Amino acid sequence: MSEELLMTPDAAAEAFEGILEGTQPEGAEEEPVAQAEANEPAEEEEEEAYEADEEDELEEEEQQEARYKILVNGQEEEVSLDEMLKGYQRQSDYTRKTQALAEERKQNQQLVNEYSQRLAQVSQLAEQLQANPEIPEPNINWDKLYHEDPVEWTVQRQLYNDRQQLRANGISSWK
Repeated sequence: MSEELLMTPDAAAEAFEGILEGTQPEGAEEEPVAQAEANEPAEEEEEEAYEADEEDELEEEEQQEARYKILVNGQEEEVSLDEMLKGYQRQSDYTRKTQALAEERKQNQQLVNEYSQRLAQVSQLAEQLQANPEIPEPNINWDKLYHEDPVEWTVQRQLYNDRQQLRANGISSWK
């Protein structure tokens, strides 16, 4: 080691006091003014940027850590802002799905009602046929209907067969 770097404890204390007071001890080399001034703004900017980052992080932590009192199932609870947002999103999704389910139930109930009405009509027709089995068959020209409208012929033929079966079996087969 060189002799310039060695200091007595008293000399080191004086040098340190001089730095604190802004004066340099004897024999210390001074840094050029231009270089010192150039280093100061960069250091200040770094320090300001670091402090701004720290402040942003603190604000984010405070927002996340901030607790709010809300009612959940009749009980007061404290939750964070993040938890409230997640809860709102879940509630919105639940509401949307519940509304879709309610619409499906409404449509299903309409179908059940229609089916019940048609079943009641068929039961009524069956009772009428049972009470009066001699209801005359409509006078249908089957050959003509077959050539003019095969679809209607199929429908009428099925109705005819159903009536015949009702007469043969009676109302008990429809209940």
